[in-house]
Amino acid sequence: MLYNNSDNIAGVYVGDAKISKIYTQEQLIYQQKADILPYIVELTVSDGDTAWLNIYSSANGITIDWGDKTIEITSRIAPGHTYATGGVYQVQIHGSDLSLSTLFSSGRDWKYITGVVSWGNSITNMALAFNSCINLSYIPDDMYGTFNNIKLFNTCFCDCTSLTTIPEKLFANCVNTTSFHTCFQGCTSLTSIPERLFANCPAVTSFNSCFYNCTSLTGYTPKDSDSGELWERAGKTGYPDSINGSSCFKSCIGLDNYSDIPSSWIDG
Repeated sequence: MLYNNSDNIAGVYVGDAKISKIYTQEQLIYQQKADILPYIVELTVSDGDTAWLNIYSSANGITIDWGDKTIEITSRIAPGHTYATGGVYQVQIHGSDLSLSTLFSSGRDWKYITGVVSWGNSITNMALAFNSCINLSYIPDDMYGTFNNIKLFNTCFCDCTSLTTIPEKLFANCVNTTSFHTCFQGCTSLTSIPERLFANCPAVTSFNSCFYNCTSLTGYTPKDSDSGELWERAGKTGYPDSINGSSCFKSCIGLDNYSDIPSSWIDG
């Protein structure tokens, strides 16, 4: 259901969201429970383009502020919106237990997703979240701990070929994550990996193909807080007995310590 400035929607509830009709410089503003922060994504469109969001599901439906004075309440998979005027729009998605994925959305074109402004604090799934979002150019740190209970980041940013930088604290709250399988595979514009990217991720059992074909990487492979390499974790106190690093750094020949990486973490 779509709402605009001509609709009286004060007091409407959708899941945890309450919408209020408040006008400030012709903008429709809606209020949200203070403990639920929105997932905010950037869309870049031309006149008449229809852009989609990588929302697979949520607990009670979602409220979307499309950034052009349009608000939608929906439970649709990968909801879309047509913009009359081209530009860069920040889209706010309010809802609980948000599952992000591009997998179950055939016919959608993900080229309009160009950035993530905030993860919010209600995301519960990141597997395949941005797979093949070829114009995604920036993502933020996890400022509000929304990744705390996410188990899998499999194929999360796979083939995001415009992504150039990984935030240092992206995975700072991922204490329960078990797999980064193909997480950044094919991110050919990435130039470096933060040294402590996985330092707070002690439960990981798979880095399989995590940086496979990230051909622009330079610098060094990420280390733990004790300066140990990822391939040295297995069997240490606080880490799994076995960790799959097959092809983790395959084709990453520009890394300064490429020659030090075990062959199993390069060729599988």
